[in-house]
Amino acid sequence: MKRHWIEFHPKWKHSPMTFWVYTPADGKPWPEARAFIPPAPLPVAGEGYPMFHVELDLVLFEFASLRELRVCIEVLSRKVLPTTAQLIRESGRREFSNQVWLGRLPKGTHSLRYRKKAMPYLKQALADFENTVPNQRHEA
Repeated sequence: MKRHWIEFHPKWKHSPMTFWVYTPADGKPWPEARAFIPPAPLPVAGEGYPMFHVELDLVLFEFASLRELRVCIEVLSRKVLPTTAQLIRESGRREFSNQVWLGRLPKGTHSLRYRKKAMPYLKQALADFENTVPNQRHEA
């Protein structure tokens, strides 16, 4: 089964990838930070903060921003997946190394066969989300 949808929330909700994509810029520990590099996503006027969901073959991907979805597509598109250490280096993060988002995905999602199947649908969902929530489109 394939489907994708958006839910809106009054506050910015985090996904398993949020910690790895957004780095605190105000010198505070991540849970207390209010400024991030890159900047945190903006709410949609009259709706709130979007949470993007993509379901494929009973695997649910959740993203707190389209930037996270783009990072997911970039990483899962690699022929050989990066190790936890490589992802930590790429993100610049040091804390919670046992919680890297890639390691939190179900095992079957790591296979090249699954990823080849998932990539077109994740890209289609990204394009649909960009058209639905225009203020998130340029959050590159």
